[in-house]
Parts: sequence; structure tokens; C-alpha cells
Amino acid sequence: MNAAVKQRAPAALWVLVLGMLFYRMAFVLAHDYSLFVDEAQYWLWSRTPDFGYYSKPPLIAWLIAITTKLLGDTEFAVKLPALLAYPLAAVFIYKAGAALRDARTGLVSAALFLTMPGQALGGWVMSPDSVLLLTWAAALYCLWKAVQTPDTLRYWIGLGVAIGVGALAKYTMLVFVPMAAWVLIRSHRDTLRSRGPWIALALALLILSPNLAWNVAHQFETVKHTAELSNKSGAGLHLGKFGGFLGAQWGIFGLVSFPLLLWRIYAGRSAEERFLKPFTVPYLAIMFGLALVTSANANWAVTAYVGGSLLVSCWLAALPKRQVLALALTLNVLLMLGILHYRDVAKWLGKPVPNQGRDVYARVIGWRELGAAVSQRVQSDGALPILSNDRTLLAQMAFYVKPSPYPVDALDDDGHINNQYEMTTRERGLPKDAYWMVFNAGQNGDEPIRSGTEIASYAPLHTAGYSPVEDLGVIRVRRMDGPPRSVHMIRVTRTAETVTP
Repeated sequence: MNAAVKQRAPAALWVLVLGMLFYRMAFVLAHDYSLFVDEAQYWLWSRTPDFGYYSKPPLIAWLIAITTKLLGDTEFAVKLPALLAYPLAAVFIYKAGAALRDARTGLVSAALFLTMPGQALGGWVMSPDSVLLLTWAAALYCLWKAVQTPDTLRYWIGLGVAIGVGALAKYTMLVFVPMAAWVLIRSHRDTLRSRGPWIALALALLILSPNLAWNVAHQFETVKHTAELSNKSGAGLHLGKFGGFLGAQWGIFGLVSFPLLLWRIYAGRSAEERFLKPFTVPYLAIMFGLALVTSANANWAVTAYVGGSLLVSCWLAALPKRQVLALALTLNVLLMLGILHYRDVAKWLGKPVPNQGRDVYARVIGWRELGAAVSQRVQSDGALPILSNDRTLLAQMAFYVKPSPYPVDALDDDGHINNQYEMTTRERGLPKDAYWMVFNAGQNGDEPIRSGTEIASYAPLHTAGYSPVEDLGVIRVRRMDGPPRSVHMIRVTRTAETVTP
């Protein structure tokens, strides 16, 4: 690599990183989308900081608590940690690529990572994956620098911090430990006799220890939930789900990038590629195996694409001609823009997309308006807590009904804790008086309408000791060109819990 490229690469990186950051910020501010249900749930967690929650470790809630404290309880403030995390992850990927090969490799890696189509949604949605990818990239960089200079403790300390902090965002980060051990045992065994790796491991466990103590105190609820997720479809061969997962990974990483990654997994032989493969191959293999025999969500494999971006770039950046790289990045950007703006384009063409069915944005349209309508109803009727057996309703109403956070409680209708709301309600007890709230005609307004009598006669509601006091009727909110989102509210009061034989 010539000196001019080396000199221009850092400036090009910051143009890429800041450009993507400001573009995504503008996208969030320009579109009137409500929070996704998980974002609203994490926000409510952030109101009561703790060392753990039902389905996730605590870091995601801590970060939201900070940004909403600074900027207020807005959608933008909730999403800000994710908006920052992805560009910062690209910076560490650049540094890793530059350390592995050269600045060009680092720049290509960062570009592939930031433009991969999966970030069309992930890049502006607050989720544990955003922080996980940042800490995974930082850990990968620190590990490479540590094995090159094993007596320099700062990289081992950085590795331990990255693993510990990442595990506080999502337990998937702990998978990095056996992968790193594989690298050390195979190619850097002498480092295991130094103090560096053990300091890193001890530091990671120290950072994670408050969450481990929380899990012990709560019967390992988070761990059990994580295990249940991987077996939600039951054992057996699921060829259809496997094919869907494969197609999703192709779309997430890129139409050109994903086939190239599979090829470089097979063909890569350099020392740098051999270092990267343990952080890509085993994880992809495990996720594809889960997709085949039980179930795997499409986003579960995203950490493989940190190392995957570097693995592909070790080959792409070395090519004398740039046609393959240009094609990969062009298709990534076009697909990303298509996912982000297909509704805008359809509206501009005079053929708006209905807010229903498989349209991903249907899930984030209408919640603000529904919250405003419910706010008027409850403020004129005593502002009782909202009681529901639907996690989506509880999350969205807590955020959008005023005053916020509006009190919500979960009715556990199967005797098994399924979410944080049920855990919290079990700890503090059910309210005496509440508004029983359920979707009428389904969340998207495309199911049969139920009567108030049918909704009020829900058996678990009566088993919990509740009786209807007043049917407050249906609240409907139009969602532009889609069917209305409707909820039915019934004021209920609790006398004594019914004991069933």
C-alpha cells in the first residue's frame, strides 16, 4: 500500500463513519415512527436501574437511562446509543483491519460492515446487538494486538473490559472466550503461560459479577429465558426454517459479501485469515445448526460479520482492480436504501404501502396516536393502572400514555413468568382497580372483532379475582392507509383471587 493511501484512509474513515451517523440520525428525526416494542420495554427497564432483567442483562437499560436523562424521554433519546454504537464498532473494525494488514484493509472492512443491509433496520433500532457488535469489534482488535505484543498488558485489559461490558449487553459476548482460547491454544500457546490472558478473563468475570449475582437471586430467570429461546420450535428437522435463515444471512451481510465470505472461509490461508476464522466459522455453524434442528432468529448470527467483514476485506483490499469491491458496496447501499425508504418511494409515487401484513414498519406506526387517545380516556376516569396479558400493549402504553411512564401491570394467565412485566407484577402484587386492556381485532386490525362481554369474561381475569365494573368501549386510531389499531378497555376491580381445584 502506498503512502498516499495510508495517509488518506483515516480521513476517509471519518467521512464514512460520521456520514452514516448523521444520515441515520436524520432518518430517525424525519420519520414519524414509534418505538419498536422491545425499545419501549428497555426504556421502562431504564426507569428502575438494576443489575439484571427478565430477558436481558442490564447494560441496554443503563445506556437508555443516561441518554433519556440528558435528552428527555423521546424516541430519539432511546435510540441514540444504537445510533452511536454501530459507527464506533466500524472504527474498531478499521483499527483491527489496519493492524492485521494495512489501512486499506481496515477501510474496506469498515465500509462493508457499515453498509451491510442488515443495518438498514439494526442501525437505528436500540437493541443489545448494537452494543454487542461494538464490544465484539473492540475485543477482536485488542486480542490481535495482545498476541502481537503479549507482554503489553493494556491490550489484555482492553480485551477483558470489552468481554465483560459486552456480556452485560448480551450473553452472546461470552462465546468470544472459547473462540479466543482456540486462537491462543492453536497459534499462541506461549501466551497462556503469561499473566495477560488470565487478567483479561478475571476482569471480564469481575465486570459481569453483579449480573451473575442478580441471576442467582432471581433463580437464573435471564439464563432460562435465553435457553428457552433456542428451543422454541422444538427438536426436529426444520428445512424451511433453515432455508429462511440462510436467505436472511445472505440479505443481512450482502448479496456479494455473503458468498465471498463463504468462499474465503474455505480458501483463506494467510495468518490473518486463520486468526479471523474462529470468530466466524464456529458461530455461523452453530447458528445454522440451530436453524436446522430447532430455531434461530436471523439476528443471532450478526457477531460473525465483524470477523466476516475483516475476512472478506483481507482478500478484497488486496485486489489490484476495484470492480468486485465496488459491486459489493453498491449493492449493499442500494439494498439498505431500499429497505429504509421503500415507504417513502411508494408514497411519492402515489401508491402508499398498507400498514399491515409483512410491512416491517407497520409495527411502529400508530402507537403514539393510540397513547394520546388512551391518555384522554384514563385522565377523565381516574388514571388507574393498565392491566393486560399482552407484552406489546404494556410496553407501548407505558411509554406513550401520559403521564409517562404510565403504570402497567401484567396478568399472568398461564402460571409461568414470560416477561419482565409478569416478574415485576408478581413481586409487587396485582392492583385492586385497573383498566383491563386487550387488542380488539388483533394488533394490526385484521382479526375478528370481539364483544365487550367476551373480553370481560376472560377466564384468567376472573381466576385472578377481577370483576368488570364498567365497559369503557373501544379506542380506535387510524394508521394512515392501513386498518385502525383498536384496544378495548374495561374497568375492573379485584376482590379475592379464585382458587381453582
